[in-house]
Amino acid sequence: MRNLIVRALIHLPLIGTTILLVSVGVTNAQRNTITIKDPQGKDVILYKESHALVIWAGNYQHWGKLNNIETEAKDVREALERQGFQVKVVPNPNGRQLSESIKTFIDEYGYEKDNRLIIFFAGHGYTRQEIKGYLVPVDAADPNINEREFLKAALSMDDINSWAVKIEAKHVLFAVSYTHLRAHETDSY
Repeated sequence: MRNLIVRALIHLPLIGTTILLVSVGVTNAQRNTITIKDPQGKDVILYKESHALVIWAGNYQHWGKLNNIETEAKDVREALERQGFQVKVVPNPNGRQLSESIKTFIDEYGYEKDNRLIIFFAGHGYTRQEIKGYLVPVDAADPNINEREFLKAALSMDDINSWAVKIEAKHVLFAVSYTHLRAHETDSY
């Protein structure tokens, strides 16, 4: 699964940018500005900046530990850096850190219209009532034992959606690699 994610990320610059990709170039002096040539040969800015937020959670207090999640996040970070992204990594966030890291990232980079952004989360996911999805931070309670404490710590997909609709960047990708384990189980991959 990890290799599939990394292969997909390697090809991310192709998503949504099918015009004149033959002449795409990354210029580090311009904070990773990516330009293309228009039909007249003139440089046109495709992306002014490329930023990624890679969040991984593996050292859970009340959920199964995810042993290889740090390696997966490292592979994703490296793939994104090879594609010209400036990457910020947030390891093992608690509920407050998970929410704040995403909000801060959006505040810093999401309102520049020529940016491209990726927000990647690797860790536990949870679904309530068959329709409500959550990203699970390392301090979230087991919802089968204490649903109230789980809801206080977990980050709902509704919250993420409310932030996403405010983003002005040209392209944004939210990617989630999650597993469903019961409390106190450990992954085996």
